[in-house]
Formats: sequence, C-alpha cells, structure tokens
Amino acid sequence: MAFVRKKNVKGRLYFQLVETVSNKGKTKQKVIKHLGTEDSAKEYCRKNKILFKFKGPEANLSGFFGSGKQVSEFVTALKGRNEIPLKFEYLQDGARRWNALVHSRDYELGVIETELIKEYAKEILNEVKEKINLIDLGCGTGEKANLFLERMKQYKRKYVALDISENILKLAESNILKKFPNLNSEFLKIDFEEGNFAQITEPLREKNYPANLILFLGNTLGNVSDMSRVLTNIRESMTFRDYLLIGIELFDIKRTQDILGHYRGNRIWQDNIFTALEYFGLTQNDGYFEVKFNRNKSQVEARFVIKKDKEINYGSKKIRLKKGEKILLMISYKTIPRNIQILVAETGFVVKRFFLTENEDYALILCKPTKL
Repeated sequence: MAFVRKKNVKGRLYFQLVETVSNKGKTKQKVIKHLGTEDSAKEYCRKNKILFKFKGPEANLSGFFGSGKQVSEFVTALKGRNEIPLKFEYLQDGARRWNALVHSRDYELGVIETELIKEYAKEILNEVKEKINLIDLGCGTGEKANLFLERMKQYKRKYVALDISENILKLAESNILKKFPNLNSEFLKIDFEEGNFAQITEPLREKNYPANLILFLGNTLGNVSDMSRVLTNIRESMTFRDYLLIGIELFDIKRTQDILGHYRGNRIWQDNIFTALEYFGLTQNDGYFEVKFNRNKSQVEARFVIKKDKEINYGSKKIRLKKGEKILLMISYKTIPRNIQILVAETGFVVKRFFLTENEDYALILCKPTKL
C-alpha cells in the first residue's frame, strides 16, 4: 500500500509517495512519485484520496498566528463556540489558497464587484471632491484598488494596504507596485476586528492629504461575526472629512439556491476555509462540509462536521473534537438595501451614494461619518 514519507535534505523538506516491496527476503521502500513541497504533496494526496498525516515543521499555535491575542481568540472560539473566525483562514498557506479562489472561474462575486467599480470609480472619486489618501482595508490582492489608483493620476497618490495576513500583503504589494512602481505606498499588518486603527489614519492625514477614502470591498463586512463592532472600529478611525466605500452582496429570497450553489462542491473554496484545521493535522476526510442558509440571520453558514473523534494539540494542551461536532468555518451575510442603510446609520455613517448592479445583487455604498 502506497504512503507518503518526508525527507530532509540540507535543511529542506520534501515529500515522496512510496510503497514497501520485498526482494529476496528483504524489504525496502520504493519511490513511486516525487511529490515536492508540503503544499504540492497535500494537493496530490487530496486529489488521489491518500492520507497525508504530517503536520509540518511548525504545527503549533504560535507558528500559525501573528500574536498571542489571536491564539487566545482562536482557542476560545473553537472551545467556546465551535467556531473558527474566517479571518484566520487567510493566514499562512491560506493566502495562496484564497488567491487561487478569487482567480477561479467560479468566483463570480469578484467579477461582479470589479465591473461595478470600473463603471463607478470615477463617479465615486468625483463625489469625494478633494485629494485623498487611499486606504485598502482587507486589501486582498490589491487589484480592485488599482482601479481607483488609475483614476487618481492628476495628483501624487498615497496608498496604504491593511490586512491580517502578511502573505496577502505581499500579494497586494506585488500587484500594486508592478503597475505603479513609484507609488507612495505602505503595506501594514493589522486586525481591524480587534479595534480602531486611528494610529494609522491620523498620521496619514498629518503627513499627506487631510482626508482618507477607506475601501472595504469583497463582501468583507458580510464575513465578520459582528458587523456593528467592525463598522464602529472603522468609524472610530475616521474624521468628518473621510469617506468609506463598502462593497456588499445583496439578497433576494428567490436566489437562495443560486447562492448556495456557489459554495456546495466548490473544492477551491473548501480548501480555503479549511486552512486552519488542516494546519493542525485534520484532513477533509475527517468530516464533511455542511452549507446552509440561515433565513433568520440572512446569512450563508458553512460548517465542517467531524466524522470521528479528533484532537488538536498545541504545546502540552489539547482541543478535543468529538464525532458529530459541527465547526462553523464561515458566515456570509446577505442583505437588502434598507437593512444595510439602517446598519450604517446605527454605527455613525450617512449614505452619500448607493451604486447597484443591474440585477441588484451587489452594491457599492459610499458613506461619510456623521454625529451619533
């Protein structure tokens, strides 16, 4: 029976698919295929349903997360709510997986938003009416910010990318500077769910232009567990001269099955939201994905259902996952225009412009802070 082994050559790990063979009474391991790096070996094993049991050289909490606070948040969420916040799926190899997802044919959301930005970016910038610093919150690849930067050529541009994932920031930096090599830019790692980021926005206004335009695109608002808290964090990072542009998916009860169809059976998406569990030793063969629409909360919910008892080890401690437990890996809120307008108003914003797709399934919402 074939199995995977790892080799360490001059400090570098690589993997092979081997089988045990007998020859004249002696047994040895025969190499069937060289699998290369850990990522390529995992991908081969997943496609061919072969057990990959290695956790990698840094299978520990501190090796995965960026801070002790994130470690505590992860452990508390998993033990206390059977949940892994989606933001953690973008760490480490999650950045590569997410990049594969957004460039896949099935990622319609990104195409829809990109086309909407192309149509209205100039109009949005005209609405702002002054020179601004462009802040890309949850920047992703930076490709959507490029669409705004292209239309800001009349003055010296200042661009700041903010994201929780260092690897995603590297993607954004590569894409942005490839197109604008002399751009005055910064790429900073922050977790905007933890609190405001006025320590970034205020110096920007002092050293560059007196107003900021914050891009909050990709339905990122719909993927956080507490939208009010996140909007409050953003509001506390802004002055009355600043603007916020939100990109969010809209909902029609008739489209429920179409929306669920984007997720069910989508292997690239499944790989993305499984990043953290895989890092700590689980495989997708240890359970199955369950995707449902919660009508009461108007959101898609994706869970991984454990088929047999498992353990996550970190240091001398363990998190036990029992058979039948459902771990919430993703929520994606889908709203209607009236509800999102109420939400932004309750968190200290006034809507200046509301840009809709022809099918009214996606919106760009330009907001300004107002007095509470």
